[in-house]
Amino acid sequence: MVGTIATYCGSTAITIGAHQSIGYKPILLQGNHEQKQAWLPQCASGEALAAFALTEANAGSDNTRIATKADPIDGGQSYNLNGSKIWITNGGMAEIYTVFARAERGLTCFVVTKSDGIGIGNPEDKLGLKASATTELYFNNVKIPANRIIGTAGKGLK
Repeated sequence: MVGTIATYCGSTAITIGAHQSIGYKPILLQGNHEQKQAWLPQCASGEALAAFALTEANAGSDNTRIATKADPIDGGQSYNLNGSKIWITNGGMAEIYTVFARAERGLTCFVVTKSDGIGIGNPEDKLGLKASATTELYFNNVKIPANRIIGTAGKGLK
């Protein structure tokens, strides 16, 4: 399907591909029942767009160098996310983000929503695929409930 769409508009194909192939894929593969019920229907219906937030300025896509941190608060019931991500496809348009951060047990994947208070940078001035939104994301003490960990804490890339 995406291949057919790409014949007509590469930017649309990139938007859809990032949404379904990596944006909500961690929820689909490793999310618990409640996470799947909360976010997958919105993603499948087109009500919400998803994005995948791994890449950082000093790490690229090298997950061993990720600096974004998730510090436990409220006795471990929540986490404070602090850091930034770059080159996030669907960054300015998404409602649901799968965000990777260093937590006390290692690299952990979280479901973060736009309404959680993330900062969104200006769109990248790209040479091509200009209709595909690519932005930076900023996390400044963004409070995320612990039940938004996808899979197991410390095994975020599984």
